[in-house]
Amino acid sequence: MGEPTSSMGDKHMPPGESGGENWIRSVGGVAAPLLAGFSFTSVVAVSAAAGSFRWPGLTVLALTFAAITLIAAVQCSYASEKIRRWTRTLYHFGLVALLLGFGFALAPQHATGDQDAFRWAAMATAFVACACEFVAFVRPPTRKTASVRQGSSGARPTWEPARGATGSQMVPKPLPV
Repeated sequence: MGEPTSSMGDKHMPPGESGGENWIRSVGGVAAPLLAGFSFTSVVAVSAAAGSFRWPGLTVLALTFAAITLIAAVQCSYASEKIRRWTRTLYHFGLVALLLGFGFALAPQHATGDQDAFRWAAMATAFVACACEFVAFVRPPTRKTASVRQGSSGARPTWEPARGATGSQMVPKPLPV
């Protein structure tokens, strides 16, 4: 029948690992370090050319918060299981701060000319993306998202031999709803 899959569809997850643990490992090892580095680099770039930005202070503040929060997400992803649960929260707050920093950085310094309308539109797009990320993270989980998030809350699916399987073919039992 193939390899075991999680509720998140990961075929490469070893038996005994939940989808939430796999997500934490992926975020802590790839996404958060990359975004934290980008945030830090952006802070340095904005600080070096503060005169080119409409709101350099707000931009640097938001991007600094993003870098620190994303670095904390990386650190939490390698900690004990109790602390690893903070990874998701820190990662999403870091994304919100990063998008907020983008919005502040995109505002035109002097509102003149046709090209500034595009920068205002880009700023608005970044702020809408920031608001969507925030709402998506803080809204109460629906039945569908709750079953996906159970992996990060400590619930582990149990594995059983696949029907008619020979050897070590395992499939997850459905999690209780």
